[in-house]
Amino acid sequence: MTTRPSQSSVPSIQQASKMMKTMWVILPLLLMNMVANVVSLPHHLAFIFDTSGSMDGKLESINREYVEILEGLQADADVPDSTLVSALEFASHDSIVMLYSGTQLGELPLKSPFGTVSGQSAVFDGIGQMVKSLEAIPSDRKCVWVMSDLQENDSRNYDAA
Repeated sequence: MTTRPSQSSVPSIQQASKMMKTMWVILPLLLMNMVANVVSLPHHLAFIFDTSGSMDGKLESINREYVEILEGLQADADVPDSTLVSALEFASHDSIVMLYSGTQLGELPLKSPFGTVSGQSAVFDGIGQMVKSLEAIPSDRKCVWVMSDLQENDSRNYDAA
């Protein structure tokens, strides 16, 4: 049986795939600034990193961009230190790793949490696992960055439907 994230909380993976045809899928920091101005509950940022074999040669750029995003957020006075951050790394369906979950922004080191690429690409399983994880953390202000080339070929638990 295939498990799917709630249709009411996120667009379908098929809709998201159609919208994300570029190599890097990063929401603009402008959106983050808009979200950061609402402080009723802690914000939650989620990063999903594709470290599959197809990302070979692209990981250095992702590492740099991730650190730049964290530096910008930590330096921005409008972004509360209580902002929660989660990060997930995926390659194949059996190598999906939650790097951290619900860690406060101010506690994160300014370095990339990963360094090598290998394996197939379980894009749907990576996104699905992060959505499931986010449902368990109390915050109604969530923003997700997906850093991937979206070359799905190995998901087992989630699909495009």
